[in-house]
Amino acid sequence: MSSFIKKSFSQAVFDFFALLSSHALGTFFNIGINLSVTKFLVPADYGIIATLLFLFSLGGWLFDWGAEQALLATDENNFYNACQTHAGLRSVTALTVAAAAMFYILTFSSSNKTILNSLELLCLGFVCEKLASTYKIILEKTGKLKTLALLEFSISSVSAVAVLILAIQGFGAVALAAGNFLQRGLLLVGYAWRVGKFITPVFKPKKFYSLLQTFGIANFIAASFGLVIYDFMPFLIGRIAGLTQAGLYARAFSIATMPLIASAIFGRIFNTVCAQNLFNFTELSRWFCLLQVSKGLLIIPGQLFLLATSPWWSAILFTESQWQGFLPVYTALALYGLARAFYDDVTCSISIGFKNPWVFTFAQALHALLILTLAPVAIAYGNALGGAACMAASMLLVALLFWRKIFHFLGLETRSFLRLGSSTLYKTFTKFIAQK
Repeated sequence: MSSFIKKSFSQAVFDFFALLSSHALGTFFNIGINLSVTKFLVPADYGIIATLLFLFSLGGWLFDWGAEQALLATDENNFYNACQTHAGLRSVTALTVAAAAMFYILTFSSSNKTILNSLELLCLGFVCEKLASTYKIILEKTGKLKTLALLEFSISSVSAVAVLILAIQGFGAVALAAGNFLQRGLLLVGYAWRVGKFITPVFKPKKFYSLLQTFGIANFIAASFGLVIYDFMPFLIGRIAGLTQAGLYARAFSIATMPLIASAIFGRIFNTVCAQNLFNFTELSRWFCLLQVSKGLLIIPGQLFLLATSPWWSAILFTESQWQGFLPVYTALALYGLARAFYDDVTCSISIGFKNPWVFTFAQALHALLILTLAPVAIAYGNALGGAACMAASMLLVALLFWRKIFHFLGLETRSFLRLGSSTLYKTFTKFIAQK
């Protein structure tokens, strides 16, 4: 299993630009498909799925405890045993939440069939996601990022087309749930195939448990706040303003954050760098600046372009009266998405690379407190727009405060950060061209 970790550091240079190009193509393709799906669905369809997904996020939170971070931080000698333990933990999570969902399905079998069918498919998708997580982390830690990019682009494209076909056939919310299950099921098969080895779920390595304790409490608390920050808002809007408003928010949210899928590239690359440089603070800082500057050059122009052209494409796609009010909700959430692009993977970088998970926890706590305090009032007065405005304002504030702490932590100022990131980007690009 030691071959899992044997990946030359210089290969990250090639992976960096290969991932950028493949994810950029995949993101724009899926934007087109997902926007087309909107023509055949109503806001309530998105509201149903967003509300049900919150329940699965709640189930995942109960069993998370920082297992992914612990596995990424495991050294080479203990990695295979840690993978077995992680697979065991995730199997328990999947089976427990699935059992709870099946109990609900059997108990309320006479309820709305659309909701029940969607719940069944989302349950299967959740199981596949948890079982696939160990194999996904193995591929990330071993630097097989090009493989991940190609696999995920292909499968997400297939699932997006499947959703479009089912939506045209009139399946409504079930089409979205079926696409979720198809994507996660195919990813499980694809990840396991590329790893090429079945990971037997067991519970034994003591060192992994010590890492789990290191990351567990901080990440469990942060995940508690994360439920409020990322998943609770559509559920809250649905309870206060109805499923149509929840669906309006969910659709605007998915479009506003869709171009930011690319930010996951940078987190993955940094995780690979961390695996190679667990105790090299200087090298980690250099790569951190490189990835953040590069991310800004990729994401900011694209997000601003979508925002500037939103009056045009929203007028074409959202013609039904039920979608009235979409544009202001999207505008608020586009600003949220831009701020979040410089928050999500950054918090993981600080937790995993620089071994400081409590910084992330405190930031999550502040964000959750703002939402719990302001969101109910904002939704009561402004429906989906009130919730979107609350999310955008709180995310901007938290991201600014978090980056201020990062600069202090790294001993950098804005100018030196940009200078270091830009110079490293130039050297990396030059090396990439030389390899080609």
